[in-house]
Amino acid sequence: MLLGCNAEARLEFVRLRWRAAIELGYDAIVALASIGFAPSVVNRLGQTLYRLASCFRDARNFILRPKIAGAAVLVRVSDQLLLIRTSYRPWYGVPCGVRKRGEDPRFTAVRELQEEVGMVVEASALRALGEFIIHHSWTEDHVHAFELRLDRYPQLCVDEREVVWAGFRAEAELSHLPVWPPLPTLLGSPRVGGSPWRQRAVGDGRQP
Repeated sequence: MLLGCNAEARLEFVRLRWRAAIELGYDAIVALASIGFAPSVVNRLGQTLYRLASCFRDARNFILRPKIAGAAVLVRVSDQLLLIRTSYRPWYGVPCGVRKRGEDPRFTAVRELQEEVGMVVEASALRALGEFIIHHSWTEDHVHAFELRLDRYPQLCVDEREVVWAGFRAEAELSHLPVWPPLPTLLGSPRVGGSPWRQRAVGDGRQP
C-alpha cells in the first residue's frame, strides 16, 4: 500500500495510525475513570500516553523539520507570570498550542487557556504582541503571542495528565528556572549562553 510513497507520505501514514492509537488510549482512560479507577492510576496512564505521543512527534519533526503555526499566551498579574509544567517536557512554559486548520490565532489562544488551565476568557481580552518565528524541537514555529493582564489571580484547573502544574512566578525569577527555550524571545529578552534554538521575531512583536 505504501510502496512508491515518499518518506513524508509514509511518516504521515504512520502519524495517522499512531494518532488513532493514542486517541483509543485516551478513550480507554476515560472509561477507566468512569468506572471508578483510582485517579492517580488514571492520571499516570494519561501522562504515559502524552510522553509516547511527544516522543513520536519529536522523531517526526527531526526527520521532516516542518513549519508549524500556533499561539501562546502570557498571563500576567502585576509582575507575576503564569507558568505551566507538562508531563512530557522538563521545563516550565506558558499556555500554548498548535493552531487548528483555519482557526484564528486569537481563538487558538483562548482554546489553549481553557484546555490547559481551565481559564475561560473573551478573545477581545487578549492583546496581540505579534508573530514570532522560533526554531525549536526541529520545527520552524510561527507563534502568535498574546498577553492577558489581570487584576487578581484566576482560579486554575489542570487535568494532571497533560498539564501537571500551573502557577504564578515573578518574571525576575525565571532566570533561575528551567524554562521553555523560546520563552525569553516571547518575553522580549535574549537567551543567555549557547543555545541550539535560533530565534527571530517578526511583525509588531517585541524584538529579542
